[in-house]
Amino acid sequence: MDEEDRPYNFLPQKIEALRKVPAYENLIKENFERCLDLYLCPRVMKKKVHISDPNQLIPELPSPADLKPFPTQMSLEYNFHTTCVRSISVSPCGTYLASGDEDSNLIVWHV
Repeated sequence: MDEEDRPYNFLPQKIEALRKVPAYENLIKENFERCLDLYLCPRVMKKKVHISDPNQLIPELPSPADLKPFPTQMSLEYNFHTTCVRSISVSPCGTYLASGDEDSNLIVWHV
């Protein structure tokens, strides 16, 4: 390309190894200028929030009666496993439940 048509005024050179590529002559100067820009960059002014009553920041808590776990009574109990149940999986349709215990028993329940 002609000099005026080139995007960069640069002529490529063939170098036999990457470790033999010469250093960029303006590297230290450009790094110094970047650090200087970061050091001298304008800081953002943050507005302080003025709160007249600090209790406004605390959310209202529900009553302890509403925090009881659900369900509060047992409605259905499945008894088969004699050892600790280690895995449970529910089918996507919600009809079947598979449970596995420490004795390598797999039970498929029709829920």
